[in-house]
Amino acid sequence: MKIELPSLKIFKKKNKEIPQPRIEEVSIGNQKSKPKKKKTVLFLVSGLAVILLILAWFFAFSPVLALKNNLREGQKIILEAKQGLAEKNLPFLENRALAGVDLLTDSSRQFQKMSWLKIVPVANKYFNNAEYTLLAAEKLLDAGVLTIKAAAPYADILGFEQGENQPQEENQKTQDRIQFLMETGPELAKSIDTISQDVKEAKNQLDKVNQKYLPDNFQGWPIKSSFVSLKEALEKNLGFITGLKPALENLPYFLGQDETRTYLVIFQNDSELRPSGGFLTAYAILEVKDGQVTPVLSQDIYDLDARFNHRIEAPRPIADYLPNVYYWNLRDMNLSPDFIVSMDTFYQYYQTVPGTREVDGILAVAGISGFLQQEMQRGLYQSVFGTVNAKIIVTNKEPFTAHQIAFDVLGSQQFSLVKALISLDGHICRF
Repeated sequence: MKIELPSLKIFKKKNKEIPQPRIEEVSIGNQKSKPKKKKTVLFLVSGLAVILLILAWFFAFSPVLALKNNLREGQKIILEAKQGLAEKNLPFLENRALAGVDLLTDSSRQFQKMSWLKIVPVANKYFNNAEYTLLAAEKLLDAGVLTIKAAAPYADILGFEQGENQPQEENQKTQDRIQFLMETGPELAKSIDTISQDVKEAKNQLDKVNQKYLPDNFQGWPIKSSFVSLKEALEKNLGFITGLKPALENLPYFLGQDETRTYLVIFQNDSELRPSGGFLTAYAILEVKDGQVTPVLSQDIYDLDARFNHRIEAPRPIADYLPNVYYWNLRDMNLSPDFIVSMDTFYQYYQTVPGTREVDGILAVAGISGFLQQEMQRGLYQSVFGTVNAKIIVTNKEPFTAHQIAFDVLGSQQFSLVKALISLDGHICRF
């Protein structure tokens, strides 16, 4: 028996397409959205430019403007300080020095903002020069302030004004002030070490400056020539500052604090040059006790030579340049530029002259020709001594006595011996 199955229709299965995502522009009103990328880049560039401008102002333009103003103010302070020094106004000098310290502190702070110049070729040379100069200025100002403060108690002795806050008592005796100086001089000498060290460090900093990278002028200020002058001044005065210490330490001895001191004062005529300063033209003897100077005698150097009985053959320099001088006289014994060496030789033979006095030291006054010409205008010949003892002949043939000059230079004015021992334009030799 056949079974008939119903006929079936078979349908083929169609593959359905997978819908793909599609980006459609969405319009908002009439405008379409722009990519944000351009805005981001523009924002970053603008921000970076602003930051660079701020940095440039902070690390370049602002410090330069500040330093320019400080330089102008510094020039003003220097000129005012010079005027104060000329007027011997110590309080004003201290005020200007402290103003200089404040100005230098601000300049250093501004300058450090430009330290990035150290990594810039060529520019770093100028930066280093400026840095060395600022360090030198700092040390010099320290030395200046310390000097002013150390000198304040001795303002009247040194001829400076003391100011309203340091009145000088009318009844204060000269002797009291001399005693004060003798007692405090050694203490003052202790400050010299610090002052000398500051000046030495300033000089060392300036020695590092490469002059090749120094401008000739800046803001009307001759930079290079001023720099050279400053270095020469430091070189010249460093030895003087160092030499002040032993002078101050020995001031009680020089001024006869414990006993009377006797000094031989020699006058060197620079119109006839010799290695130690000039021809030995005359001499005087002074006694000093507790700072009080007493002139003892004065004589022409030829009078001393007349009593010098030795006949020593003239050394070669004398024989070569003074052919008519056959013997070595006392007046020609300063043949060494080292004053102590010359005076050791002179004093050795001086002691052999009959009637001479032993002395505790020898002072030499250099440049006597110029000094006499200046003093002649003041009428030095009207000295209380009246008589001419040892004539000193200068270019205009006017006579003066060594006695008069020694007293005038070293004894007639308050503290003049103190000034002479500290700042004499000559030399001193202690035995």
